[in-house]
Amino acid sequence: MAIGSPSVDSDSECWRLAHFLNITQSNIEIVGSPKKSSDKDSALVFNGINDRLFITKSPVHNYTGFTIEMEVHPYAFSEKNSEPRLLHFESTEDGNKRITMEMRITEDNNWYFDAFLKNGKEGLTLVDPNKLHATERWYNVAITYDGHWFSTWVQGKKELSQSFYFNGLGEHITGSVAARLNKVHWFKGEIGQICYSNRVLSASQFKLQ
Repeated sequence: MAIGSPSVDSDSECWRLAHFLNITQSNIEIVGSPKKSSDKDSALVFNGINDRLFITKSPVHNYTGFTIEMEVHPYAFSEKNSEPRLLHFESTEDGNKRITMEMRITEDNNWYFDAFLKNGKEGLTLVDPNKLHATERWYNVAITYDGHWFSTWVQGKKELSQSFYFNGLGEHITGSVAARLNKVHWFKGEIGQICYSNRVLSASQFKLQ
């Protein structure tokens, strides 16, 4: 079921994170005390210390091709929050199967995207420190995987792409929004919607525009 989705269809699910403050979801636990954003109705503010969402079931659990989109507003650089994890999904049966989305925030208040797939002993990181974006503003970031190519996107523009074999996370997963699963690399800033699609969308088809 799509939760507060701006565009509902058979192959997508969107979460408006602020709605979780008022709607109980059996698969999502609010950790810490994230607050509703005063800037965007759909968003939660995460303090970079102990705020996150813990997920016990996700739309991506059986996906072998997917698009994951996020609305994010990173705050300025701080030493404790320079490598925040935006999203982390991992198989509970095989910790070597993983999907992550991260930021690297520089001392001059820029950031660059970092996305990772792990499939058994093999892993692929897509990251380029030269593709910089300013902090303290909203962005739409996305990752796509079509069964062959893993790609990253910022503001609807493809940044990096590389071939990789990934056969999905399996049926049972755990996940975390705004921190790594093992409670490090907390995100300081705001996250609005997260949209999941079980196929690769083109930039013109992205749910978050």
